[in-house]
Amino acid sequence: MKNTLKLSLIVILIFFSFQFPITTTAEETTKGISLTELVIQVMPEYTTPDNWSEEGPAVLYGQHGLFVNETDEAYDGKLSVRIPLDDPTLNLALVGQVIEEGTLDVEYTINEDTQTVEWTPNEPLEPGEEYRYAVEYYFAPFGTGKSKAFTFKETIDKDVPNMSVLFFEPVEAENVKLSEEPNDVLDMYGTPVHEYNVADVKAGDTFELDISYEKESEITTLEALEQHAPDDDIHQGLAATDDNDGAGTFISNESAIMISISIVIAGLFVYLGLRNRQKAPTKGTNKSQQINKSSKNTEKEKKKLRKQLIDGQIDEGTYKKRISEIN
Repeated sequence: MKNTLKLSLIVILIFFSFQFPITTTAEETTKGISLTELVIQVMPEYTTPDNWSEEGPAVLYGQHGLFVNETDEAYDGKLSVRIPLDDPTLNLALVGQVIEEGTLDVEYTINEDTQTVEWTPNEPLEPGEEYRYAVEYYFAPFGTGKSKAFTFKETIDKDVPNMSVLFFEPVEAENVKLSEEPNDVLDMYGTPVHEYNVADVKAGDTFELDISYEKESEITTLEALEQHAPDDDIHQGLAATDDNDGAGTFISNESAIMISISIVIAGLFVYLGLRNRQKAPTKGTNKSQQINKSSKNTEKEKKKLRKQLIDGQIDEGTYKKRISEIN
């Protein structure tokens, strides 16, 4: 009798195991895929997207991070980033992989249950492989008027050893007040950028910053860069030109997101975040030979450096230093 009951129980358990397969959470699915670097940018009135329909100006939010496959097997599952789907003004602008040439758009889905945007890398991540991503969106936390104020609140959904939050002051903003003192204040293309560094961030931790300022004009930072870029080697290519009735303008709404990515990459992954990951000098490099190049090669090197600056591969300080070395 007991053996019969045991056998019946086993049969029932096997039956239900096929009817209700075991599911895994997102955390279990991405086990071994670590987020090792995280940069969050907050850019009020940086630009206005073409399809913007809100009454107030837009705030551009960017999240740029580095996933690493720390397992000994290739990973072909999903990656995810939390976004505020409950914000009715949310305007998702970019989900992509960051590469040397810029970004590659990826096909993504919205998961309402987990409040995340999800995507699968185009190629499996091999053991030890790094994957840089960018997720950017616009939102409208305030209305029209001279005085602007909002609270930026970010709850981190993954452990990360190093996080930086960058707040970009809007152009022509006055009486800028922040509830927290930054670790540093930088200058990027003439824009004051307040840098907050946070170490050993745990999933569930929250970063909160009260922001207020006054601004009468409606000009965006991007428009100001177009109109008033300095006439020097560093900013060559940023200003609008008169050729073809302005058709040669480098910065436009369509390229605004790419510019913001370049600023962040230059500002953090080069200028800030990779201080502890300096690459070793290339074998055979001889600075004296570089400095004594012919004028033709020198001009070629200058153009290369200008392109690296515009693409966000180096910051202004690095650009100036290298220019001085080859002059």
